[in-house]
Amino acid sequence: MTDVEDQAVEERLKAALWFSIGKIVDEEALKLGVNASPQFIGALTELLWTQIANVSEDLRAFARLVIYNFPVVVPLSQ
Repeated sequence: MTDVEDQAVEERLKAALWFSIGKIVDEEALKLGVNASPQFIGALTELLWTQIANVSEDLRAFARLVIYNFPVVVPLSQ
């Protein structure tokens, strides 16, 4: 994919995350009888987006570690 396509996919994913977080926050706010501002939902979305990016980097690093240090041995057919 090109950089423009990557950016478009990232924006759609972030919008979907914002929408999902907004629904959850609205449900919980109704239960508690409080209001959640759009700024709060936006900040929570950014926080979660950053966490997801950090976890994905950790998973990539772990995958590289496993692949390079523990090569897969394919058993010979009998």
